[in-house]
Amino acid sequence: MTLRSKHRAWAFALLVVTGACHRENSVAPPNDPAERATATAATEFQMAPENPCAWLSRPDVERALSNELSAEPVRVSSAESPRPAPTGEACLYTLKDADPLQPTIAMQVKADEPGLLRSSFERMGRVESSFKPADGAQTKSWDYFIPIPGGLAALGRGRISMVWTSSPQLSDKATLLAGVMLDHIADMPFTQDPRDPTSPATGRDPCALISRSEAERILGPLKLAPFRSRKASALAHASGASCTYFTSQHRALIVTPKWSRAKGSFPMFAAASTAVAQGIASDGPPPNGPWDQLGVGPDGALLALKGDAMISMQYVTANIDATAAMQLLNVAYRRLGSSP
Repeated sequence: MTLRSKHRAWAFALLVVTGACHRENSVAPPNDPAERATATAATEFQMAPENPCAWLSRPDVERALSNELSAEPVRVSSAESPRPAPTGEACLYTLKDADPLQPTIAMQVKADEPGLLRSSFERMGRVESSFKPADGAQTKSWDYFIPIPGGLAALGRGRISMVWTSSPQLSDKATLLAGVMLDHIADMPFTQDPRDPTSPATGRDPCALISRSEAERILGPLKLAPFRSRKASALAHASGASCTYFTSQHRALIVTPKWSRAKGSFPMFAAASTAVAQGIASDGPPPNGPWDQLGVGPDGALLALKGDAMISMQYVTANIDATAAMQLLNVAYRRLGSSP
């Protein structure tokens, strides 16, 4: 059975508030069951392969690079530390070449990543713009691409790390390989365990804060109904603390409410005050809104405090800007105290 049939998997990172968003009263949760429905069919979610070398087989790599491998792909600790490891998270491909150093390309897929590195680079003034890929290297339209160190390409919730040895020319091949790897991954979200999406739901429903139709007005069409996911992730779980709004090309918005005891811990979650938050997102004036406090988390998520409750919204991996995210944040914020 081919990789495509066995492991088609991957959910393979401020300031406009108008109309109803200005109302001070809470917005009632959506009444239509279809608006509140969460996706539970196990077939809508996939799992990453246990062995990272299953993302791309040896024949896949050889066809993509028009270059034979000198050995079978080897499972290694990580792309940055390519030492053989039975539980490693990366795969090492050794190319057949006259170079006695045996050029290698290590590839590592992170199927669900909140955009931490992307947010960090952007806060540093996009210093990665000083580093340009070789001509023709960037063969895919990534949300984010950094050719150093080694290489990193991100699309939505997914991230592929690449590290090569022996020759700078391998950067083109590594980036090409990342694009081929992306083509082998189905555009659907992950689950950590196949039982998670259909396990009995417990606790308050984070998907009650924003309906599907409300989300689609900002994000565009969703590929499936909003679904509960593990905390601050897009990994489907019927009792998850977060809600995921999954669009296309592996992009997703993650909403995570903290229903109580948030006021005291807010400074630890928020890396910025309201003023600093607006400075990161825009050069305009500080945002106005109904929140008690507004901040930005270390992963770039917007954080809004209401009394003793808080909402975190990871919007970078949805490929929308802070202005669009703020509109959805206000919808969720006004329902924070009234959602079942």
